[in-house]
Amino acid sequence: TTATATTTDANVTTTLSPSLVAPVNLSLKLAGIHWWFMTRCHAAELTAGYFNSQGQNGYDDVMSLCAHHQVHVTITCIEMSDEQHPLEAKCGPQGLLRQLRLLGSKYGVQLSGENALAVFSSGGGGGGG
Repeated sequence: TTATATTTDANVTTTLSPSLVAPVNLSLKLAGIHWWFMTRCHAAELTAGYFNSQGQNGYDDVMSLCAHHQVHVTITCIEMSDEQHPLEAKCGPQGLLRQLRLLGSKYGVQLSGENALAVFSSGGGGGGG
């Protein structure tokens, strides 16, 4: 196959050899919305548009779509542990990471992580998954 690149300035069309076209890996970044994760309603996720409550897996459709288009997923909050947050915040970064890892495995989606915070303790990493 060949790739075609068009420039509108000179209205020139150039055909490139397949050996000159580099593959591109796309990645979708999912925000690690982990606060109130340990509640029934998952209010923070609902506010962000992830319907991840009452038996509904708000990330399933996203992962299915990524699998269909061979898009990787980059997730945040992988350096966090539940214990690093106040109990009243009901944060669950480890539970969120576990849920996303299971879906990545289910759909064959490659996951990557992004650390938002500098963590130098053994308590981070989303363990238990």
